[in-house]
Amino acid sequence: HYAGQCRPCLYVHTKTGCHKGGGCVFCHETHRNKAPRPSKATRDKCKAIVSSAVASARHGSNEDRHMLHQLANQSAYMRSLLRAELDAQ
Repeated sequence: HYAGQCRPCLYVHTKTGCHKGGGCVFCHETHRNKAPRPSKATRDKCKAIVSSAVASARHGSNEDRHMLHQLANQSAYMRSLLRAELDAQ
């Protein structure tokens, strides 16, 4: 848990709790809440922006590369989209 490698149990903090108890393979410690997922419209806009930015950055301009860095700094979601897009190449 303290190394950040665990996966939280989805049931431990519910009314009935986790039925597996100590036999559960998931972590029963308290975890930080993640940021809420962006709306579908926002996700679609982000995907379009990232796709366009990566396509123009393929030509190798320093300004385009700088634009990719700026996009990555905007949000964790943009950063994950950029990583996925660049890893797919």
